[in-house]
Amino acid sequence: MKQTELQHRCDINDIKEFLVNYVTINCKRNIVRQDQQYKISIACFHAWHRQKYGVRASPQCVRTLTLYLTVVAQEQKLQVIKEGGARPKYILFYTLDALP
Repeated sequence: MKQTELQHRCDINDIKEFLVNYVTINCKRNIVRQDQQYKISIACFHAWHRQKYGVRASPQCVRTLTLYLTVVAQEQKLQVIKEGGARPKYILFYTLDALP
């Protein structure tokens, strides 16, 4: 593991920044259903982390994402549905009161 990875520890503010400022602009693999949805994979999180900190997200940062994503999404009036698999994925979609 690189020294930068060992020094940096993601927190809830990182997850908020990722969700609010990065996901809706850079992770648009829209899933067509009734409402606009964004499919967020761990790869998208790693891309954001690399852009912000210059390194791939550490296992601690991925755990922080998993821990806080639902709470942060609810604050933004989004709902999270977790999809299984070898790499966890999340589908975020706007609730009715968050739609323009």
